[in-house]
Amino acid sequence: MDHMDTDLRSRWSHYEEYEPRPGAGWTLTTIVAPNQLYVSNGIRIAPDGRLWITEVNGDQISAWDPATGRLDIADPMGSPMEGPDDLVFDSAGTCFVTETLNNRVSLRAGERYQVLLDDTIAPNGIALDPATDRLFVDEMREGGRVLELDRHELNRYRVIAEGYDWLNGMERGPDGRLYFPQVFSGAVAATDPDDPEVTTVADRFALPTAVKFAADGRLVVADAGTGEVVAVDLVSGHRQPLAAPGPTIDNFCFDAAGALYTSNFVEARVERWDPTTGLRTAVIAPGGLLGPGSIARWDDSALLVADHNSILRVDRDGRIDRLTRLLAGQQFVASAAARIGDELFALTMAGEILAIDPATLATRSVVTTAGSMSEQILGLTSGGASALAASRSALYAAIDGRVVQLDRDGARVREIEVGLDQVDAIAVSADDAQVAACDRVTGTIAVWTVGEVRHHGGLAQPEAVAVLADGVAVSEVGTRRVVLVAPDDRRDVVAADLAIGMPRRSDRRGRSASLYAEDPRTLVIGCDGDGSIRRATAS
Repeated sequence: MDHMDTDLRSRWSHYEEYEPRPGAGWTLTTIVAPNQLYVSNGIRIAPDGRLWITEVNGDQISAWDPATGRLDIADPMGSPMEGPDDLVFDSAGTCFVTETLNNRVSLRAGERYQVLLDDTIAPNGIALDPATDRLFVDEMREGGRVLELDRHELNRYRVIAEGYDWLNGMERGPDGRLYFPQVFSGAVAATDPDDPEVTTVADRFALPTAVKFAADGRLVVADAGTGEVVAVDLVSGHRQPLAAPGPTIDNFCFDAAGALYTSNFVEARVERWDPTTGLRTAVIAPGGLLGPGSIARWDDSALLVADHNSILRVDRDGRIDRLTRLLAGQQFVASAAARIGDELFALTMAGEILAIDPATLATRSVVTTAGSMSEQILGLTSGGASALAASRSALYAAIDGRVVQLDRDGARVREIEVGLDQVDAIAVSADDAQVAACDRVTGTIAVWTVGEVRHHGGLAQPEAVAVLADGVAVSEVGTRRVVLVAPDDRRDVVAADLAIGMPRRSDRRGRSASLYAEDPRTLVIGCDGDGSIRRATAS
């Protein structure tokens, strides 16, 4: 039996009700519907029987009740637990969480929060010995470590193993050993925490992202590359697929009855499976967009969207075709994307611009700032480009407060001085005659035409711009609206009460509101707060 088993509320509406409304003279339609989750990462059955789902890009933990099908917030954005990635519960019900992008491990016991570790980079997998409550974490980076933590004191830990690359969701096995996947080597390793010799116990996986154990003692591995959850008999080596959720599985768990739950870090999709038949028994969250982070032109019939963990093509009717997926061919976080001819260009969270061959996903550097995969995925560097856009024939980037036209190899064709302290987003008219840019901090946009630049101030956190026939559209996160700024500084509302920004204080790392001028009188609006894409048309 395969059925939808959640209430399908927008992720924003858990905090406040909203209904986007068009301004006078505009109509508003939905291209892509809101998403239920900001992302889906670690999942565990809590002591109360609910499924807890961490959302590293949403600074929250959701909880799904199998008895009611209701999806609620277990730990809200704005709490001291920031960017939760994986989680585990001890015998007293205390929740321990790795905050991967925040470089911490913390706990929540009732209403009490405590940081246990901040002497770490990219802590990810977390496991607990159910008999002794001993706590272990690993690090998802080059040269990562496996650590045992003191559950009561900050930064008191013991290194069990080190020098291992890209560790992820781990588990304590029935034999007492720690089992952890090495994502890019395609192997699962194990070590006794009291006699730490590391051995490889299973290999030949595409992208193993998490391990657990079935009730019969078999090792179970989530392979994000093949899209399968596979049980492995460590004696015979026999492998049995338990479910096939599709590529980019993040994590999984079993409930007391043996049902299998899976999460997906690219789509924010969570499902339940019968591992004996491989059939899906419930769709807890159907998935959708994590951002969107930017919207641009694919061709006259489709949009190009950068969605943090993927780059995708969206048809006019909202059908999504994911072109890349993080880890599985996309070794960076995508803040923005553009297309010229048959070539894609992506702005990474580390400030690099990469050219991508859509057929092979091979990349070449156009603007380079960072070297390692850790820097690209975790965003550990600053500098480089801060925005990316394209006309029909030319590529533009914001670099050091200037708008720069680049050729396809990164050489500077011309520089456009827009007079802003920083440039957070840019837009270019189809004929290259007009360039718009915005500075979120000062609340200013700049509009450049040949021979002049005019500025419009007093805007509330402008994060995106688009050039229309009658002026420049601006996405104002501070007022949750899009306004059209005319050359004479008249300002008209295009759409209001939009889910842009976040409903509470939160780290929006790598995400922003977005705009795209589909034609001179039609605007596409990306709402990163609820994962929707809307179309506003002037009447």
